[in-house]
Amino acid sequence: MVSSLAVNNMITESRSIQNRILLEPVPFAGDTLQTIIEAMKENRQIELTYQGYGKSERNYLIEPYCIRLYKQRWYLLGHFDDKFRLFSFDRIVKVSASELKFKMPKDFDCEAYFDEYFGMMTDSRVKPERVILRAHGQERYYLRALPLHHTQHEIGSTGNTVDFELYLRPTTDFLAAIFSRAGWVEIISPQHLKDELLGWSRAMLIRLDNDSSTLPQWDS
Repeated sequence: MVSSLAVNNMITESRSIQNRILLEPVPFAGDTLQTIIEAMKENRQIELTYQGYGKSERNYLIEPYCIRLYKQRWYLLGHFDDKFRLFSFDRIVKVSASELKFKMPKDFDCEAYFDEYFGMMTDSRVKPERVILRAHGQERYYLRALPLHHTQHEIGSTGNTVDFELYLRPTTDFLAAIFSRAGWVEIISPQHLKDELLGWSRAMLIRLDNDSSTLPQWDS
């Protein structure tokens, strides 16, 4: 958070060359962002209508704990019915602050909540565990320069490979990140994660072997 603010200040002070500093676009959340921020300031619960992809609209009354920008999407971490849930701004249909107040726990650390996860996919049913990755070729330099997780550290190297250890909850988005580097990064342990990615690979080969009409079709 501190480093992000420092970079923002540095860029703001460099107006004369702003056209030469290219950033990823930040989605404009407009009234949704403003409403949620104001509710957070006043510790008010919010009423929102949410529609997950391919699902019907559903209404919620939640306590807004924190918001996070991740990979060009805004997310809200909400608390209700003694559980947490993430809401993506692009799927919020309506939102408004209610008159109901809530007490934000003093010992709740928003950053710490995500510490054991790779990204925004959170699932308490996925237990944290030790994961060993092996990076091949050029990929070993990329993982050294930009770790996948704050727990990542190097535990050994042999010739053209480097082994890294991480301790996290290996949710699906983490596995997808490894799968996207197939051929360059492999899971050494635990075995059940290796088996899961092997299943993904087999499913992909089946799709590639079939007629192209079976491949995913994107709406234009």
